[in-house]
Amino acid sequence: GQTSAVLKRTQYVDYQWRIDLKKKKATRHLWTSPEFKIDWKIDYEEKLRWSDDSRYLFFYLKGEPVFAYDLEESGYIKPEAAELIFK
Repeated sequence: GQTSAVLKRTQYVDYQWRIDLKKKKATRHLWTSPEFKIDWKIDYEEKLRWSDDSRYLFFYLKGEPVFAYDLEESGYIKPEAAELIFK
């Protein structure tokens, strides 16, 4: 089946980033960042990146990985693993 990741910038009291995983009609919440005050003058360079084999999903802010997930193992991994996966 096809799986997609959705990145949202949400606002409750302050701002947060939220990542959801969609497969068929089911949506699963993966991660919510800590709240932060947004500065509209800053380019946060938000980016989701899949590994070539679609096993790993990474979220980058300002060029640095801050979230990582292994879809095969259904578990979180250290964001620093991006250095090994994207050599």
